[in-house]
Amino acid sequence: MSLNAASFPFDPPAETAARVRRLSSLHRVVLLSAGIFLGLAAVLSAPLPVPLEMPLAGGSAMLILKASPRARRLYVKGSRRWPKTFKVSDRLLRRRKKAEPSDAAEA
Repeated sequence: MSLNAASFPFDPPAETAARVRRLSSLHRVVLLSAGIFLGLAAVLSAPLPVPLEMPLAGGSAMLILKASPRARRLYVKGSRRWPKTFKVSDRLLRRRKKAEPSDAAEA
C-alpha cells in the first residue's frame, strides 16, 4: 500500500510546524510575566553601583517581544519611524549565526 497525497485529508508536516511555532497561552503568560519582572528589577537596580540594569532590561525586552504580538508591532512601528534610535537595540536583539567549522579545523 503506497502513501500518496490523496490519501491524507491534511498535510501533517505543515500542521505540526504551525502547532510548534504557536506559543501556548500559559507559556505566553509565563514569558510575559517574567519579562515584566525583569523590567521592574532593571528599574529598581538602576541606583545600585553594580551595572545590572542593561542586561536585565535586554532580557526583559527579549521576553516581552517574544510573548506579546502587540509589543512586537509597537517595536517594529517605532523602529521604522526612528531607525537611528532603534539601531543598537535591533543589533542586540538579532539572533547571531552559529560559526560554521572551517575546513582547516577538520584537516
